Amino acid sequence: NLTGANLRRAKLVNANLQGANLTAAELSGAMLNGATYDEFTILPNGKPWSSETDMTRFIR
Repeated sequence: NLTGANLRRAKLVNANLQGANLTAAELSGAMLNGATYDEFTILPNGKPWSSETDMTRFIR
């Protein structure tokens, strides 16, 4: 559970974020190249991840 975690500038390259709860997590500047998600991953905005999700909106 990463709810509210400060992951600013974290190196999460190739991280397995399947099933992770990222609600309200701070991801600005995080490196997410190759990270994997699934339909059980909850994004910082509280919505579930989908194949159409643009993760760059959370790392700006």
